[in-house]
Amino acid sequence: MRTLRIPLQLAQGKGYVAANFPLFKRLPPDPGLSWTIAIGADDAAKIAQAYPTILERVKAAIPNVDASRSIQGGHSNGAHTIAALLSVLDETTLGSFGGFFFVDGGLDGSSYKRTEVLGGHSLLFLVGGGDGRGDEPWRDDLKARATFFRESARTMGMSRWRFEIVDGIGHEFARGYLPTLRDGADGVGADFARKSKRP
Repeated sequence: MRTLRIPLQLAQGKGYVAANFPLFKRLPPDPGLSWTIAIGADDAAKIAQAYPTILERVKAAIPNVDASRSIQGGHSNGAHTIAALLSVLDETTLGSFGGFFFVDGGLDGSSYKRTEVLGGHSLLFLVGGGDGRGDEPWRDDLKARATFFRESARTMGMSRWRFEIVDGIGHEFARGYLPTLRDGADGVGADFARKSKRP
């Protein structure tokens, strides 16, 4: 996320600490290939080296941060970043957050395939339904995948994993996502805390 505008609106002054994490890639993008700007699983090691430093600074400034109630989220490449970390089950990420949200990105099986590890975390995937301009040919596929994964999660009984399509939004981190994000944030914590206490 470039700014804290949306995270601060999500927090609504309810005791949350909002922090903005930069994006990291293993290799610089190729100027001739636009798709190389996307973050993927190959970048996980690079990201995993950088993020603990940021998290330690947050904890040093605010020692009583509750990991079970902490949420990490991202839009587009920010969502791909979280998916990359979860695809390798990064221990720092799993131990620092009770829930994750992904907006218009990060929607792939590698990010939540290991239910025995991620089962106690809340995962919320939001996909824009499109803004009607028709300039995003990939959006129909994204919506179809979100629908498929929603049914799969329901079949598997993964009630803490949600896949929602929000109509009227294109590829932007829009205010229209806030009601669903706030609802998801309210549920983060309880299952994570119970799972962490298991032997």
